[in-house]
Amino acid sequence: MNKVEKVISLFWMFYLAISIVYLLLFKYDFIDTFIPIHYIGMPLSIILEIIILHDIYRRKFPKFSLKIIWIISILLFWPSIFVYLPKYGFKPISRK
Repeated sequence: MNKVEKVISLFWMFYLAISIVYLLLFKYDFIDTFIPIHYIGMPLSIILEIIILHDIYRRKFPKFSLKIIWIISILLFWPSIFVYLPKYGFKPISRK
């Protein structure tokens, strides 16, 4: 991942934390103010999914099956992004 992709992923994590806290504290009372924030966060989530899938495609894994497992887990269970990013995503891609 390059620096722009890392900034996008950190901004997405910040958006997710803010939205979770906001929804837990206000319990949908102020949903009208949350909608504009959501219009920024949802496209950001889609962009992040594409960035991570591209990173998985470019990255060399010890086994090809591990690459397939990461792709399936990212597509079906999005919180696996929180495991993938520190373990692989923020580290440079080796060109072996």
